[in-house]
Formats: sequence, structure tokens, C-alpha cells
Amino acid sequence: MKPASIEKLDRLKLMISLVVLENHSIEEIRQSSLAALTRWKNIGSWCAGYTEWQNIMEDSSDDYIRYVMTSEQEEPCNRLRQSPPYVDLITGEQMTILHRELMVP
Repeated sequence: MKPASIEKLDRLKLMISLVVLENHSIEEIRQSSLAALTRWKNIGSWCAGYTEWQNIMEDSSDDYIRYVMTSEQEEPCNRLRQSPPYVDLITGEQMTILHRELMVP
């Protein structure tokens, strides 16, 4: 069983994905994600998860992108959501709301 803090982080990452999907098309998500990944690669901030995301955003179907963003499966979905490349698509206000919702018992 995961500690409560890890469960909250997993829930937050899922909620971020849901908000992004609610407000943006898959094409916008692809473009923003690939731009972020390129930026992160250029500054030397890279991890194996980013390589997976790059492959997904370049080569996968819209349905598979939605699946990875929303499935509660640990592998690869929950794991990949720990380093989402589409974070530029969520506003500070939306993040504040999500954090508040997670604090409610």
C-alpha cells in the first residue's frame, strides 16, 4: 500500500491530466508537450520518462495519449504522469484549485 502522500501526488497528477484534456485538444497537447520536451532537452534536463513521452507524442494515436493521461494503471500511465510534458497547459489558478480540492478530507 502506498503512503497517503504518494496517493495524493498520484491523484494530483491524474487531476492535472484531466483538466488539460478538458481544456485542450490532443493536437495542442502534442504540440505543447513536444515543445517542452525540446526545451528540457536543450537545457540538459532529461530523464528516461521524457524519452517515453517524446515517443508517445510523436508516434501514438490520440486514444493512446488519452489512455496514458487518464488510466490508473501503474505501468506505464501513473509512472509517466509523474513527469508530464504538458504542464504548460495548466494555469496557476487551475493548480491552486486542484491543490485545494486535494486538501479537503
